[in-house]
Amino acid sequence: MEEQTAFMAVSGGRLWTARRGDGPPLVLCHGGPGAYDYLGSLAAMLEDRFTVLRYDQRGSGRSEVEGPVTMAAMLDDLDALRRALGIEAWIAGGHSFGANLALAYAAAHPARVRALLYVSGTGLDPAWHAEYVERRLERLACAEQEEFARLRADLPTLPGPAADGARRRLRELSRLADVVDPCCLDRVPDFSDHPVSDAVNVSLGAEWEALSVTPAFRAAVATIPAPALLLHGAGDPRPARFVEDLARRLPRAEFHLLPDCGHWPWIERPDPCAARLRSFLRGVPP
Repeated sequence: MEEQTAFMAVSGGRLWTARRGDGPPLVLCHGGPGAYDYLGSLAAMLEDRFTVLRYDQRGSGRSEVEGPVTMAAMLDDLDALRRALGIEAWIAGGHSFGANLALAYAAAHPARVRALLYVSGTGLDPAWHAEYVERRLERLACAEQEEFARLRADLPTLPGPAADGARRRLRELSRLADVVDPCCLDRVPDFSDHPVSDAVNVSLGAEWEALSVTPAFRAAVATIPAPALLLHGAGDPRPARFVEDLARRLPRAEFHLLPDCGHWPWIERPDPCAARLRSFLRGVPP
């Protein structure tokens, strides 16, 4: 089946969407936040058995939405897409920040989620970030470490165009640290097709971290009835132990650490990644 793209209405505007495949519905949420859809190759692993929906989140990519870019609005967008497609319940999945978004959706709308795919997320403890920064720097060569530190220190004082260039270079350096095999870099998204919103990245990242520690949210996570697969690359600089802790909080979770890959397991280790995803999804009731 050919990919079908369309703009779908949500509060304040419309979201770019892509749909492909045949079978029960499955939605994939991209990371960032503030980036845009890059999950086509992940969707391709599943589209022979599922109808996979991808989209650009509000505040990013090809989507055109006015109004606040908040976690509440992002969750409303997801449910608006579900309703527009006439879906009673679907499999919710995501990568990186998108994994956290899918988790938050499952906590907010448990009756609408048949299963949860949590790929390369960060868990619920904000302490992951400091450890991630340290591990990311360790992956870089000495000259790259020095450049990274200098750019981060200079960024607050740089004028607009120079700041944009510094952020692009910081993303490039982070990208180097996200893979175990540098030969895979040409297949890892470089986010050059559309502008990445750094403002959305900062504001939503902070909002997610604030939400993740609230007792009400953690209580909701602990009662999500859907089965969940938490898949993480053993070489991801985002520490796996925080994701393992999340798996212990979920009632029906399976944690799987995939060796020899970093933040992009379906790119660095496509065959074992696809096998694990498909094995898990075979057990999800129709």
